[in-house]
Amino acid sequence: MKTFFLLIISTFSFAQVSLNYFIRQDSVYIGDIVNFVIELDLANGQVPIFPDLKSENEEMSILNKIVGDKYVEYELTFWEIGRAIIPQIPIQIMENTQIQLTIETDSLELFIYSIIDQDENSIRDIKGMKEIQLLSLLEKIMIFSAFFIGLLI
Repeated sequence: MKTFFLLIISTFSFAQVSLNYFIRQDSVYIGDIVNFVIELDLANGQVPIFPDLKSENEEMSILNKIVGDKYVEYELTFWEIGRAIIPQIPIQIMENTQIQLTIETDSLELFIYSIIDQDENSIRDIKGMKEIQLLSLLEKIMIFSAFFIGLLI
C-alpha cells in the first residue's frame, strides 16, 4: 500500500512538459517574414535550450531568433511558392544543470502564395513617354515679368 502511494506521489511530482507551436500569420506570401513560435509549459527549475536553425536549401531563410523564458520565436522567409515545410526542431530541457529530456516538434507544412496573380504572369508593355512641365504658366509669367521689369529699371 505504501509503495502504491509513493508511486502516485512520484508520478505527480514529475511534471509533464507540454509543447505548443504555431505560425502567427493566416496566409504566407513569398518574401514575407513568418513568425514561427514554440511555447513550452515547464515546471519550476526547468530551463529550455532552443537550437539555432540552419537552412539546408535556398527556399527558406532564417532571419532572427527571439528567445524568452519559456518560448522561442523564429523569423523565417520563404522564397519559393507552393508547399513549404518547417522541419522538426529538437528542444532540450535542462534541470539542475543536466539535460533531463529532449522533445521535438513535428514538422509543420504550410503553403506559400505568390504576390502576382496567376492570370497576369506575362510581362506588360512599357508605358508611353509623358511630357513633364517643370514650371506652371503662372510661374512662367511671373519670371518673365520680373525679367522684363529688371531690364526696364
